[in-house]
Amino acid sequence: IRRFPRISRWLGYGSVDDVPAEDASLSSAVPKVTLYTANVCPFCPIMRDRLRALKKHMSFVLDEVDVTFQPQIVVRRGIRSVPVLEAGDRLLVGIATSAEIAAFLMEAAQEPGSGS
Repeated sequence: IRRFPRISRWLGYGSVDDVPAEDASLSSAVPKVTLYTANVCPFCPIMRDRLRALKKHMSFVLDEVDVTFQPQIVVRRGIRSVPVLEAGDRLLVGIATSAEIAAFLMEAAQEPGSGS
């Protein structure tokens, strides 16, 4: 899995290069962010690392749920792949850059009922 970013294109998955978040600071915090992962997913550690880096600059609590042996957790919602990022009522399915994650979290923080 550590070598996956280097061989991702060769395997046909495309690039997993990151785009850093320009301004990764939240004025209104998303109370809880959940990352659904599976231990066989090569993208999940990449998303975890990006979230941990963003967490240093943004105000949120990160909870990680491994669905390897409990796929019904995400299947109930019609999701058939991981990683899945949940913030409030919003879901982000698949790999995302740091900039995309930051934008997703800022949009989730702006929604009514997000705890802000």
